[in-house]
Amino acid sequence: MAAERFTVLIDHSVLATSIRHLQGTSSALSGRLYVKKSHALCAEYGGSVETKTAPCYIRPNTTSRGLDFFSLDVLLRADDVSLDDVSYDGKTYRETGASLIFEITYQNFRGWPGVGEIFYSYTPMVVRGSSYKYYDAIYAEYRERRHLLNQHGIYVEAVQGGELRGFSFNNLLIQLTTSLTLFATATVLTDFLAIYVLPDRNHYNDYKYEVTPDFSDMRHELEERERGLLAGQIQASDLYRPPDDPDAAPDPARRSADGAITDWHDEA
Repeated sequence: MAAERFTVLIDHSVLATSIRHLQGTSSALSGRLYVKKSHALCAEYGGSVETKTAPCYIRPNTTSRGLDFFSLDVLLRADDVSLDDVSYDGKTYRETGASLIFEITYQNFRGWPGVGEIFYSYTPMVVRGSSYKYYDAIYAEYRERRHLLNQHGIYVEAVQGGELRGFSFNNLLIQLTTSLTLFATATVLTDFLAIYVLPDRNHYNDYKYEVTPDFSDMRHELEERERGLLAGQIQASDLYRPPDDPDAAPDPARRSADGAITDWHDEA
């Protein structure tokens, strides 16, 4: 079990190329290790939610600098693999070695709360049937005699990816323009089908278009009506002009309705 006790330190960082303010290092971010099938591993290590059944996410070990590290045994158990499992030709991974893909996935979207701090998850995946070995040349006499040390082990390859979200005004304009274009296209297509294709197209055409009078005639009629009202106001004002002094007697000379001068005198 000596090989399983080796530890793997992970020091990684992330940067969103199109959203410059989204970046971070593993020492400043928080993450979890994804456990696929090992119920015992979920029960042994705690996670964000206490559970004893797989799948689950467990907390990593951290150094004084906040860097994550795991023992090789934990990484293998997270993928439900043991070094004593058979790789090929009846040989175990302990003999042949193996390739372990260590996937680091970044996200900053948490459903209902929306965009927040960046977090990540580790997903170890052992490539079944793989092997890994490394030859180390040890020269007793340079170019004359050497010993080749054939070493087998676990080759860990990190693969980073994920999805980081942020506001982009340019993307907003693109989405709005695309949406309006689709709405306009749908409207034109619907009108075409209703007016020219569907069985009740004649009725649709009558209800779609409302016939209105000529607006130039309407304006002319309104102008004539306003002129008539104005002339009527002038004629009504000429029937009686009130005196300047409210207490003064009315003017003896008054106009009648037909415009004639009417004289009247007080009789004793």
